[in-house]
Amino acid sequence: MIADFEKCLQYFACPYCKGDLEFIRGNEGTYICRKCDKKYPIIDSIPRFIEVDKEILNKAKDHWENSPNFQYEAKSQLYSKEYYEEQDKWREMDVDPFSLHEYQFNQIQNKIILDIGCGSGWVIKSAAKNGAFPIGVDFSEKAVLSTSGALKAYNLEGLVLQADAEYLPIKSKVIERVYSIGVLHHIPDTVLGISEAYRVLKDNGTGFISLYGKLFFFNPILFPIATFFLRLLLKAPAIRDGIQHTKNYDEFYRYMDGHSNPIGRWYTNEELSCLFSEFRIISQSKSHFPLRYLKIGSFNIKNVMPRIIHKILERHFGMMRNYQLLKSDNRKSSLSNFQEKKT
Repeated sequence: MIADFEKCLQYFACPYCKGDLEFIRGNEGTYICRKCDKKYPIIDSIPRFIEVDKEILNKAKDHWENSPNFQYEAKSQLYSKEYYEEQDKWREMDVDPFSLHEYQFNQIQNKIILDIGCGSGWVIKSAAKNGAFPIGVDFSEKAVLSTSGALKAYNLEGLVLQADAEYLPIKSKVIERVYSIGVLHHIPDTVLGISEAYRVLKDNGTGFISLYGKLFFFNPILFPIATFFLRLLLKAPAIRDGIQHTKNYDEFYRYMDGHSNPIGRWYTNEELSCLFSEFRIISQSKSHFPLRYLKIGSFNIKNVMPRIIHKILERHFGMMRNYQLLKSDNRKSSLSNFQEKKT
């Protein structure tokens, strides 16, 4: 469904100076900042708030355009209903088989939600189907096209913006629930991304954010053993291959999404507590123990592993650390003392 872009001014602000925007008609329309005069065009029904002016961000954008989340392994025609149905199965069977309840889609009816790093569009589509008004943000062209396609394929209402997670084009305190699943460890400044998520949330708004955590084999003895077995078992597509050849922990998580990925960080539990110190942490969990590319000969391990074993492995050894968060004004932040150690 095409959004009323003038009405959407109630949600938008200049991503850089946070000034008020004005909507100018013509072609699809343009937003102009009344404070700094920056112009943001609307192209293919997607407002474009992106300025890629950092070398590392350009490299990251190139990587995600070349290997967009889910699209590189989809078997259906891109942006068809079959494509989005295949995406549902991918989520349910491999990506989030035991953590779907954490999205709390049954609790977001009539709420304004934001997905930072909307990727292939699954969160936005699911939120809209459950009665929320979703806003999806991603800096990748293929991601915003996929997310926009999901809304169109199911005639759902929502917004998709091309923007930088560090500079959200959203007014302060307008979002009621924010999602960011496996994204903010891939941006140049994770601290800034989390602060932006906090800023746009209403007081007592909630968040569901996941980041890479320290793995059990990140030590000098187990790490070479783990990569040895990955070299034997891992059969990933070429554009997402590489973790079995990594030499250190930082490389491992950077290569998790392909050897051309320039940014990928992991955090200890103590670092995560510091990162989320602006919020009240409601709960935390582990997820993401993918099996689809692990094979013994021609047998996919996923097809022979009992579901209960997979669940135990994910709950104890999952790569993601998932945080349910609450914005509460009485929290004291220690983010100012946090320094990124990894690039």
